[in-house]
Amino acid sequence: MRIGVIGIGRMGRAIIERYSSQDYVIYGWNRTKTKAKELKVKNFKILDHPAEVCREANIIFITLSDIEAIKNVFYQEKGLLQGLTSENIVLNISTITPEAALEFYKEVKKTGAEYVDMPVLGSPKKILKGELPILFSGNREVLERLKPILEILGKKIIYVGEIGKASALKLIFNMVLPVTVVVISEALNLGAKAGIEDKIILDALMDSPLSAAIKRYYDRMVHPNPPVSFTMKLMLKDLEYLTRMSYKLNTPLFLAPVVKELLKSAVANGFSEKYYAKIHDYLKKLSGLK
Repeated sequence: MRIGVIGIGRMGRAIIERYSSQDYVIYGWNRTKTKAKELKVKNFKILDHPAEVCREANIIFITLSDIEAIKNVFYQEKGLLQGLTSENIVLNISTITPEAALEFYKEVKKTGAEYVDMPVLGSPKKILKGELPILFSGNREVLERLKPILEILGKKIIYVGEIGKASALKLIFNMVLPVTVVVISEALNLGAKAGIEDKIILDALMDSPLSAAIKRYYDRMVHPNPPVSFTMKLMLKDLEYLTRMSYKLNTPLFLAPVVKELLKSAVANGFSEKYYAKIHDYLKKLSGLK
């Protein structure tokens, strides 16, 4: 099978590097071609248009930042929809709304190609290690065919059901993460105001249900420059999509919208490209601790 990657950001680059390490030939396209040329790996070929990727590769990963970017790739001149045939399988790992996933599925289906709603639960680091958790919704027979290819990225593949459900689950997953970080951050800031050191607060919280989250996030929250695997701006976008989903489902949310507005404020104040757990720094500033 020949691999194609549309969108060569952090996740796209990692996918290319991972398959290259397994001796696959990969065909890629990126809106900014100079960024794609910076990636120096074996068996990687940069093409001029999304439609060309469809002709050269039968498995095509879409790794773009938002719904509008995907629409641009679908509908532009020499875009994805002009190149797809029944020989192609489109794997969209972008975080989008369930509604958008259904829209893209219907458009791809008209070409005879397969579309898989396949967001993932990890960072580029997990891709490079072959430890990426994958959410999969779509044709189960396609999943069985693709398993050997997907397991190069990660062994844990969760079949969620029909198109749209994997995207819904990804948004739910991304709701829990920032809300948890904010709760930990507020606990530390309140403790600091009360004159209690972080270490003592953490010792107490390690006997609570937050212990796993503290182990995962605390070092990155307090690190002056943690690796940016997921930016504040992207997390804000995901919470916006979550809000749209909750509206469509007529389901009230209380904590996530507050955290969304907090992230929006942080982004407006220069935190856009920082790792999302650095919301801790912004909260410290609001608390008068920084």
